[in-house]
Amino acid sequence: MVVNRKPTGTGKSMPAGLAMGWIVSMVITVVACGVITWLILSGKAGWEVMGYGAIVILLVASYAGATVSCKMIMHRKLLVCILSGVMFLFLLTLITVLLFGGQLDSIWITALLTAGGTATAALVHCAEKKGGARRRRKR
Repeated sequence: MVVNRKPTGTGKSMPAGLAMGWIVSMVITVVACGVITWLILSGKAGWEVMGYGAIVILLVASYAGATVSCKMIMHRKLLVCILSGVMFLFLLTLITVLLFGGQLDSIWITALLTAGGTATAALVHCAEKKGGARRRRKR
């Protein structure tokens, strides 16, 4: 079999891709929370920024993590997006349990936001790409 085009690259292993997506999600979360904290403590923003900022942070972080994982692994994209979201939610739940003494009163909001960001990434990256009709050249 002859291949007339250059290979586009190879996908990473599933653990490596999921780990990289998790790292991206956590870095975005930590940096954005630090920026919001700095804005509030310096007096440049009010306390209401924290509520809206947390919503945006969770959506963007879960979307970015799932996107990075999908692009690195390059196969089974729906499964990769779901696993990426579950890993991110598990870590957020673990942090909540450790910091707030096991009170999981409103973790469902975090779960919904994480699921929304991950589902958005799945919809964007799992869509079938329609290629044009390719014709074989005559030699």
